[in-house]
Amino acid sequence: MSSSTWHSRALAVVALALPPTAAAGPLFGVGQAQLFRVLLGVTLLLAVVPVPRSGRRLPAAFLALAALVLVSAGITRLWPGWDDGGLVELASLVAGLLLAAALARAGTWRWLALGVVLTVLGQAVVVIWEVTSGLHLPTFALTWEDDRFMGMWFQMAGTFANPNQLGHLLVVAFPVTVAVVATERSWWLRGPALLAALLCPWLVHETGSRISLLVLLVEISAVLLLVRHGWMVLAAAAAAGAATLLLHPGVLTALLPVDEGEISTDDPRLNLAVNGGWMLLRTWGLGVGPGQYGAWTLLPESPREPFGLTNPHNAVVEIASQYGIVVAAALLTVVVVVLWWARQAWRRGERTQRFTPLAVFLVLGLWPVIGMTNSTWMPLSWSVLELGLLGAVAARLAQDRGDVPAPD
Repeated sequence: MSSSTWHSRALAVVALALPPTAAAGPLFGVGQAQLFRVLLGVTLLLAVVPVPRSGRRLPAAFLALAALVLVSAGITRLWPGWDDGGLVELASLVAGLLLAAALARAGTWRWLALGVVLTVLGQAVVVIWEVTSGLHLPTFALTWEDDRFMGMWFQMAGTFANPNQLGHLLVVAFPVTVAVVATERSWWLRGPALLAALLCPWLVHETGSRISLLVLLVEISAVLLLVRHGWMVLAAAAAAGAATLLLHPGVLTALLPVDEGEISTDDPRLNLAVNGGWMLLRTWGLGVGPGQYGAWTLLPESPREPFGLTNPHNAVVEIASQYGIVVAAALLTVVVVVLWWARQAWRRGERTQRFTPLAVFLVLGLWPVIGMTNSTWMPLSWSVLELGLLGAVAARLAQDRGDVPAPD
């Protein structure tokens, strides 16, 4: 076996294991020595093996982003009251960008996507156990004894600390599982992927996450429009939904409760976003620093009342307010480029080849909403993995363009 073949197989095995271990988090490990972190380190070591010159530009872009994040953090370290607790969040974001650089090579996307399928199936097993037993794993953080979370005890979180985090995973994973069904040839691989895709709606329902449910409905609609005769299913579902709302108008209120004056200074999420914009103005667009959003939003001079909330509840606000306009613009540039490549792949591909670009459109296009499913984005292991997925799918699209050489 040649060294290049050994390297490709080792990277494939690690890529397959990264998604389920990221979702498991502290369940797979002892203390800070989590299996995902070990595999992340192994991935970075494997990435030391040089790639052809034509395939170096994409990893270099993510490495440059990581350097830019470190420069931003170094500048904001000068602000008074900088809390060292933000170092964990900083390390997670940098690790995610390094992982993206390591996985931005041909051949990794397929194995990561299969790992996402395994992740959904693993979460389904845990949720089935939660539903049937009425219990949760030790990672579940919303205790029954706390009156604030008593109702959330009946919402399923899988291996995560709260249901919203599982909902976030599922709406990122669903388009990936559909892409696996469409692109893999063997039913040994397509079958589990199809099962994972079919389980996603039920799993999202069990989390009770309304934002995740809305995102998933959009994703399912987009998939149906691409499937042959899927528009008929979508039209029938829309008609049935409209009839249900006419006969039972309270259903919409139950799914999307809107209080009078919600879009006002009494809306916590809007207030948190406004405070994030104020932080950018106060720091001349440089950001308040990693992990510093909570301290700044509680300052007396912040423009809006956060109602005791200290997390941004919005991934876009989280990145922009803490790392500044330059970092946010650089990340946005990468996203726009990947979306452009996905558009080109869509125009070139046949029907079955369009599901990977569709997954890119859905996850990146809906990201401003997906990023609102949980109170924070970083420093979750799954969030670190999402950046790795971005690097891998970017390499897959670049390979279609001829910018990245095919795997050995």
